Amino acid sequence: INAEYGELSTFSTYFMGSLKLTVCVFTCLLLFFTTKALSPSGIYLTVRYDSVLQIAQALSIQLADELNVYTASPKISGETKKYTYEFSEFSYHVNLEGVSLTAPRPPEIIFNWSQFTFRTQFKYRIVLRDWPHPHEDGIVDVEVLSPSLLTVNGVLTLSNVIEYVSNLVTWSHPAEDFKVSAHCTSTICWAKASDVADQVALNFDATLTKSIQDVVNKMAASRINGASTLLAVPGWMHLSMSGSFAILPSVFPGQGNLVFQCLGTFLPDNSTSKVPPFTPVVIPPIIVFQSPQRPFTITFTNYAVHSLIWALQQNRELETTFTGSDVPSESKVHLTTSDPTFLKAAPGLAKYPDMEIYVQVSLIEEIEEIVTPSGLSLGNLINANFLLVKGATVFIWLDSSRGP
Repeated sequence: INAEYGELSTFSTYFMGSLKLTVCVFTCLLLFFTTKALSPSGIYLTVRYDSVLQIAQALSIQLADELNVYTASPKISGETKKYTYEFSEFSYHVNLEGVSLTAPRPPEIIFNWSQFTFRTQFKYRIVLRDWPHPHEDGIVDVEVLSPSLLTVNGVLTLSNVIEYVSNLVTWSHPAEDFKVSAHCTSTICWAKASDVADQVALNFDATLTKSIQDVVNKMAASRINGASTLLAVPGWMHLSMSGSFAILPSVFPGQGNLVFQCLGTFLPDNSTSKVPPFTPVVIPPIIVFQSPQRPFTITFTNYAVHSLIWALQQNRELETTFTGSDVPSESKVHLTTSDPTFLKAAPGLAKYPDMEIYVQVSLIEEIEEIVTPSGLSLGNLINANFLLVKGATVFIWLDSSRGP
């Protein structure tokens, strides 16, 4: 028993060690490829999985509504040895459920609906080739008997403007799930219903997917396409939010969070001709994107803050001069060389009695950034020049960046 137990114990130790190693390697590979999906940026917007699903469901309802009133499906025409035919005036009744969203190769983004059901109705006309060329008109009803899979592929770019274009729609369904009914409305009905059904089966898939693609692109054109990624900041600055996106796995299996990685550059005007002399270098810890605490989370890196300071400096904003008139009379400190506080800080001022002190403040372009677990600290931010003034004459200029 002891020997068998010992062998079992050895096997157990080996098995558990191998399992831990496998999990460790898998986790490392997952983190590696997840991190590779991101690039250094200034601003990240993370949309949590449940919010992504809510947005996708809302878009599904809007897409179904648009399809149900869509009447611009192209006509289908063709011919056989016996007759010519034409299908026209399509109308749809669509339902989309079971939506999911993937982005295996951004900027490609894929919508899948696992439960796509619909009915459609359209008119048909068949003309016999033989003289006297009789024709028959009627109505065709098409119904899918069980839910099928619908996939919409598209490309979403976030450059100077937002642009989404669907480039492929596929509809997967068993052939036997198709029910086609033809109803003649002419006085004389001579065509076989099976002939009509055969032509519908040959041509309908392409018509349906083309109609869905047209509606998707129409929705994108009216809702998001052309929207600028250069946002006006109150005042005079602009913020460049061009970038890309990725869907990253969350800490919960089977769930993915949508992450928009935006350049996050503050610009001194409304063009991109003048950009900062530095680029983003930081990617936040991956746990920030895998386990967001809120439905929408905005993460700033030091690049966004640095570019904000740079833009302020380029337009010489926040540059001002403080004089004695800016200090309230009840203040204990006044901008004069005789003020006790200044004399204590700089005893040498006693050599210049009864002079005003002007303080010129400006931003330093080369700031120091210190990233800590608790946040971002900025140093070497403000440059102050002290001027000793008597009347209209400047006697001494003290530059804080160089020392007295």
